Amino acid sequence: MNIFYALSEGRGRLTETNLSAFVAFLLEPHKPHGLSDVFLRAFLSEVAKSCGEPGRFDDVLSSPLLAVQVGLEKRYGDRDSRTVDIDIQIMTGEGEGQRKAHHLIVENKVKASSAQRTQLADEFACVSAAIREADPAPITVVFLTPPGESGALRDEFGTLELDGRDAHRKAWMRWRAPAAEHQQTIVDLIRELLRREAIAEIEPITDYIRHTLKAFVLFLQREIVSESAEKRRLPSLDAMDATDQRIVELDREHYLIVRYGDETVKVFDVEKDQEVDAHPKLRRTNEAYGLDIPLTYASQRIKNTRVLGKQVLKALSERNLGVVPDVAPGQSTA
Repeated sequence: MNIFYALSEGRGRLTETNLSAFVAFLLEPHKPHGLSDVFLRAFLSEVAKSCGEPGRFDDVLSSPLLAVQVGLEKRYGDRDSRTVDIDIQIMTGEGEGQRKAHHLIVENKVKASSAQRTQLADEFACVSAAIREADPAPITVVFLTPPGESGALRDEFGTLELDGRDAHRKAWMRWRAPAAEHQQTIVDLIRELLRREAIAEIEPITDYIRHTLKAFVLFLQREIVSESAEKRRLPSLDAMDATDQRIVELDREHYLIVRYGDETVKVFDVEKDQEVDAHPKLRRTNEAYGLDIPLTYASQRIKNTRVLGKQVLKALSERNLGVVPDVAPGQSTA
């Protein structure tokens, strides 16, 4: 069983916050994963290369054990506050002499459609203003996204303009391949960690943690998709026996109508990946596409969702209206 698949079903869908939490857990050396700072070191090395400064963290990577503070959903600022998905502060020294050597902020995007043009720039401005006097340190902004370079993601990354003369840098990393040339992804870093453990380059990992890491990689490979695939992708449906399905456009929104082997009919908002009340959308489809299906029987009794849905799908098919969708993972076109 893959626990990540199980937790992502229905309304319990894994969100950006959930995935950020798991990565933050791996980055914290003292969490009960038994990895110490191995994953953190690999992550920092890749961030350094991605921002064009391979030796950026050499001053801290030379330490036997990294001292780090990892925060999740950390808020900075007062009136114009911003929330950082993953906040990483690398420390040097001990006791009263301890100081912050580097500050990393990670903005996580699970979907390209979540891009917001000024979000990255706004977060950097807020964090840099907050730490400028209290605890200054070079800031590295990490943009963690799905594969590819959608226009919206490029725009958000490009809107953050940094002066090359100061110490701040930005890096663009991906959850999984395909990535930029010679760039490792989160999936790559975890696979490399597992490889190193298998050939005894690092301390042994418990069976539970090893299987959890493998499950996480498989989940990311299936769930984190490029923008083009995201647009084609349909909601993850529980049933395995969808017998008929069509995508319709209603008021500039797209809805997926699905009929199953047990004659159940469901309607999903494609963009929001969410089930909606079916009967009103079926009535609206009947009207918008001119199907002329009576909504009641001769006795004036209203047709239920199963009956109306079956008739709507049949009429759409006969008239070649709507769109026959690509098959989503776990579905059948039987």
